[in-house]
Amino acid sequence: MIDIEKLKVVGYFSLSISVLLTNNLSKNQIKKIDGISKNKNCLYFYLIGQLGVSDFYIDMKVGSLLLSYAINEIKKAQKVVGGRYILVDAINHLKVINFYQNNGFKILFEDRETIKMVYKL
Repeated sequence: MIDIEKLKVVGYFSLSISVLLTNNLSKNQIKKIDGISKNKNCLYFYLIGQLGVSDFYIDMKVGSLLLSYAINEIKKAQKVVGGRYILVDAINHLKVINFYQNNGFKILFEDRETIKMVYKL
């Protein structure tokens, strides 16, 4: 996203497909995400790999706008190839967690430095 008037980068995101090993998930979580089986060794997600906003625009709700745009792009792909969930691998900081929760993401599990959060399509 670019501010054309100021010729500055406002923010960005990247999208891909990700595989998550199910070691840290319960059988119930696996079945809920997969939709069929509770015995999967890995699950596939759309991944929002990067989401960044310039410091100059951080207080202008640009993050939520970019996230909404990213989700809409994933929904376009979902119509063609399917899929059930979006995954973010976020820094385990309260401000970041609150941002994603306020935008509809739920905590899947956390480790020392990151937190895996999902959004149901």
